[in-house]
This record gives sequence, C-alpha cells and structure tokens, in this order.
Amino acid sequence: MKRLLWIMLLLTSCTTYGQPSRATIDQWHEIHAEQQRIAQKTLEMFPDTWQEFLNLYGWDSRKEPHQMPFYNRSLNDAEYLYHCSSLIDYDLFLHKVFSLAAEASWDADHVSQFQHVVRSILQSWTECLPHLNRYSEQEALNFWKFVLASPAMENMIPLREEYEQLAKQTNYRHSHLIIKAFAENEVQFAH
Repeated sequence: MKRLLWIMLLLTSCTTYGQPSRATIDQWHEIHAEQQRIAQKTLEMFPDTWQEFLNLYGWDSRKEPHQMPFYNRSLNDAEYLYHCSSLIDYDLFLHKVFSLAAEASWDADHVSQFQHVVRSILQSWTECLPHLNRYSEQEALNFWKFVLASPAMENMIPLREEYEQLAKQTNYRHSHLIIKAFAENEVQFAH
C-alpha cells in the first residue's frame, strides 16, 4: 500500500512538474498586452514628417543647444520601433518609416542612423516591395536616394548592386530608380 501511495505521489508530481501555474500564464498575458500597447504608442509617437524627425533627433548648428531633445536616442528609438514591428500592424509600420525615408535627406550624426534601420527593414524585400510600389516616382526616387546616400559612395556600390538585382527580379521600376538615385548621390557627394 505504501508503495502504491509513493508511486501515485511520484506520478502526480511528474505530471505537474514543469507546467506553469495559471497565475504565471496570466502574468505573461498581461506583459504581452502591455508590450503591444507600448509598441502601438511608440508607432503613434514616432515622427510623421522628416521635419518632425529633425526637430526631435537632429543637430542644428544655428541653435543653442545644437542638439535636439532626443539627439542621442535616434538609433535606440528607431531600432526599438523596428523590433516592435511584429507587435503592431506591419503595414502601418512600413508606411510610417518609408514615408519618412521618402522625405529624408542624408545627414551625418545620429540622424543617419535612421538610414541604417531602413536598410535593415529592406532585408525583407518581398514584404517591402508592395509597399514601395505605392509611392509616386519622385517619392520612390527620394526614398532610394536616402537609402543609398553616403559621403563614401564607393562603399555603397555593393548595396546598390544588391538592391538593383532584387529590383530586377521583381519590378523594373525600382531597378531604374535605384540606378538613378545612386547617380544623383554620386554627383551630390562628389562636391
């Protein structure tokens, strides 16, 4: 009889061992809901225009102090938004980021780090292309000029070629715009 009780106790403990309690599961649900709420609020608060972006994250040598309120946070905030993109409507996320990039112009310092985030997003090319196709010719050209801008244009050649090849596989319009954007950037950064 004692053996039977020990076996039953052992079997009971084995079936419950490793299973989270209801309280733990509820806490995780609360945390996930809070993460989604914060991610959505971050998307809403992130600048809608390039001028708003510059007013928060830029550098202006004509003003005192030269750096804007969140100058040192541009990469953190943009990367946080990027990493939260799975918690929010991805189309809204792409619209926000790509609309900013379509207005943007390259600049040094922390503002250029937004460019790095846009390039990271473009690694999922097939998800991005339908969204990019919604932009006018001029907006798409400006987008690619921003993505491919750098004072060291020779360093951008491999990236330009990579995007060009991807665009050729899917849509001639972007291949043509990438070539044009790169040529305009070469002229701009040659001076």
